[in-house]
Amino acid sequence: MFIRICLFLALLSLTSGCSHHKSRHQSQPDKPVTEQVQDDKLHYDDPRLSDNVRQAVRAATELMLDPKLPKPDLDKTFRYELWDDGDGWYVGVWRIAGFDGKQPRLSPEGETWIAVDKDFHAKMAPNH
Repeated sequence: MFIRICLFLALLSLTSGCSHHKSRHQSQPDKPVTEQVQDDKLHYDDPRLSDNVRQAVRAATELMLDPKLPKPDLDKTFRYELWDDGDGWYVGVWRIAGFDGKQPRLSPEGETWIAVDKDFHAKMAPNH
C-alpha cells in the first residue's frame, strides 16, 4: 500500500507542471492519519479521529454514493485511509466485497482516492 501511495504522489508531481506556486498536489502529505491511530483501514465516523478528519471522511463518502439509491450501511460498505497534507486530506475509499467472520474482505478493484479541502469540498483526486 505504501508503494501505491508513493506512486500516486510521484504521478501527481509529474502532472502538476513547472508552476512556482505551491499547490496541494505538489506538497508531500504528512504522516498518514491511519498511522496516527495505529490502524490500517478506518471505519466511517471512527471515534478515534478528530471532528475535522471525520468530516473529511463524510465528504468523501458522499461523493462515492449514488444519490438515487438508498444510503447503505456505511460501516459494512466502506473502509478508509487518510493522508493530511496540511491543506486538506486525501481519502482512500475501499469498497467492502464481503466479510470473513468479522474481517472485511476489500474489493479487488482497489480504492478510490478523493481530495477533500479544509472547507470539506470533495473531488476525485487526479489520475484516479
